[in-house]
Amino acid sequence: MITTKNTEDLLEYDKLQYPLFDIICYFDRLSVDLYNKNICVTDLFRSEDEHREICRKKGVDFYLSVHMFGRGADIRSWQYSKEEAEYLRDMINLNWIHGYDGYQVCILHKLGNGAYHFHLQVSDRTRKKEGN
Repeated sequence: MITTKNTEDLLEYDKLQYPLFDIICYFDRLSVDLYNKNICVTDLFRSEDEHREICRKKGVDFYLSVHMFGRGADIRSWQYSKEEAEYLRDMINLNWIHGYDGYQVCILHKLGNGAYHFHLQVSDRTRKKEGN
């Protein structure tokens, strides 16, 4: 079962670009099957104003984010060991193609507070790998 950090995120699934929701569901199924752990989505769609506020708090210049276009999702990672998190990331990237050189569908990266989280991102070219 997919959980969310904020209940308003549940209302934002209709704003997601294909195939982001499919990848979120795939991630959850993989996590449950492998580790008996449900995922927690911590961020989905952001308005421009919400993203400007995040940039202001980080002390960085405003930039466009995939979250503003329904192409990004963040998933909590603290419930996984380093090895589990890296395996989940690798499995997503083995089964999904972002579509643009140098980009991956799943990134495991550090937040400003030092904690890690998963960042999922899709493009207009994202697709499931053939045979998977």
